[in-house]
Amino acid sequence: MAMTATANRMALLAAGVAVIAGCAAQLGPASSSDSASTTISITASPARSSGASPQQVARADVSAALRAFVAPPGARRLAGAPAGSAGLFSPLPSGGNDVVTTGWWTYPGTQDQAVAWFMSRVPAGAALTGTGSFGSAPFLSFGRSATALLQLRELGIQVAAHDGSTLLRVDSHDTWRPAHPAAAVIPSGVTRIVLTATPGPNPGSHAAAVRLLATVTDPGQVAKVVALVNALPTPGVGVYNCPADIGSELTVDFYRGSGGVNDTSPVAVVVDRMTGCGSTELSVRGGPQHVALADSGPQILDVLKVSFPRQVG
Repeated sequence: MAMTATANRMALLAAGVAVIAGCAAQLGPASSSDSASTTISITASPARSSGASPQQVARADVSAALRAFVAPPGARRLAGAPAGSAGLFSPLPSGGNDVVTTGWWTYPGTQDQAVAWFMSRVPAGAALTGTGSFGSAPFLSFGRSATALLQLRELGIQVAAHDGSTLLRVDSHDTWRPAHPAAAVIPSGVTRIVLTATPGPNPGSHAAAVRLLATVTDPGQVAKVVALVNALPTPGVGVYNCPADIGSELTVDFYRGSGGVNDTSPVAVVVDRMTGCGSTELSVRGGPQHVALADSGPQILDVLKVSFPRQVG
């Protein structure tokens, strides 16, 4: 059955951890040729300062976005929240992966004038992503493009009547995701990729058999898929509504060598869930197992111009 075949490959990869660990305890330093054959390569993931954590990247990003904020003519920045403003605005995001920095301005015009001014002047590099109100305070939100580390990058502006003028609360808000683990990469030297599909079972039937989709040996295509997986971000954080997951999987095995008797065990396996919200797990022989990454299945199929079997039922 499909799950058994995948489980066997994963077991081989996991066993490699113990085998390599045992060898390391008995062998001396690797020769230069050994080092070359086991070098791990990874493409650049998110752009970030050397050693900076995802949280630090998010803090720097929200601070830069707030510094770039342009208030309407006549607005004056305040040192903090003025007295009597509590309860006028919605609560700040407080999730474990949220970073928020807030600025306050007082504006001599009306709420409607402030909203109209912001609607006509979308911040550079952003797009209007939402409007509404919290009580009697209108709000606007502007989103910027996500990155591999920053899942959400948003500038929220709330406008409330306060003490005879208009009070602006501006929240620069990022949601960060963990970085792609440094050890969770497909090693260099891959020469062959094998794609197999496990379509979801039809209602009332047994699990569908594994289908071979493609064996890829073209060096350029192999390199593209390796680079794609090695640069994947980790999954998004938060709660999502997902379509039905009927168990369809794309399995991608990565091999070194030319397919001889010594090349029968893959150096890495990617398992992509093709239904539901989609997900990816990467297991590396002698390295991390079942590392969760952002969905890669559709991207891999697109790069290789391969179609996944149509779902039935």
